[in-house]
Amino acid sequence: RVHVRIRFSDKVARYVRRRRWHPTQTVRAVAGGVELAMDVRGTTEVLSWALGFGPQAEILEPPSLRQAAQAELEAALAHYR
Repeated sequence: RVHVRIRFSDKVARYVRRRRWHPTQTVRAVAGGVELAMDVRGTTEVLSWALGFGPQAEILEPPSLRQAAQAELEAALAHYR
């Protein structure tokens, strides 16, 4: 299992808090929004899901997932340069 932590802004915090995204999830209030943590088997779907929130979500852990998000965003940005 992989422990994932994602911070969501106040803009989407209410929506994130109201949904059951994963059986292992925990959601806690943090400055400026909420933090969702969960233990998943794989991160491929989590990456796409989190990126779907755009700038309203920041992947905190694991570092490998954070790096994958950065690579995806850089590749997407290259299309607009």
